[in-house]
Amino acid sequence: MQKIILSIAMLGIAIFSSSQLANAQIGIGIKGGINFSKLTNLEWESSSYKRGALTGIIVDAKINDNFAIQSELLYSFQGTSIDFIKNKDKNIYTYELNYIQIPLLLKLSYGDEKARIYINGGYWLGFLIFYSNDLPYSYYSEKNDIFSFPILEKNINKFDCGLAFSLGLTVKAGPGDFFIEGRYNHGLLDINKGEVTETPNYKPNKNMVINFSTGYILYFGGK
Repeated sequence: MQKIILSIAMLGIAIFSSSQLANAQIGIGIKGGINFSKLTNLEWESSSYKRGALTGIIVDAKINDNFAIQSELLYSFQGTSIDFIKNKDKNIYTYELNYIQIPLLLKLSYGDEKARIYINGGYWLGFLIFYSNDLPYSYYSEKNDIFSFPILEKNINKFDCGLAFSLGLTVKAGPGDFFIEGRYNHGLLDINKGEVTETPNYKPNKNMVINFSTGYILYFGGK
């Protein structure tokens, strides 16, 4: 159901976009930043945000002074960090989940030619490129009174999707715009599939990512 709703919503945005782009000012840019990512509902003793890089390109279609449609092609290093404590010794293990992400966002901005504040929101699609973990094979969780097991690659979904919300600032710099931005991505799909999802009291693991980025956009055409 989530995939159907997402597909309908993205189709609606695409149809709306195609009717508005004839007179749009098109911007092309680059961005880079840092992710703080985590998976929900992990059964290990303690999980925390994992740091990773974010980089990619932007296409921004400025419909008018206050409204734009933005799409991106990103490489996003995600996952989660897990604190493993045994006999008072602490080790930190990680899930590595790296995605190609394609966000499609509606963008509202306010300001003048020198500086503008903006918010944007929409959907993203994610395609898993790399997965690994360095967790021990099994671990008894006193907190949850269960054994926890790392997820095997064959049980990881290669596709993800979710919602994105951003707040940013653009500043005129030479022929283009320099920007800084904070964004929250919330995954809608379980990263797991197969037998692992059939265990008793199973709870889905979804991606949660907070990222901070900066970049530069050059605009062409339009008014």
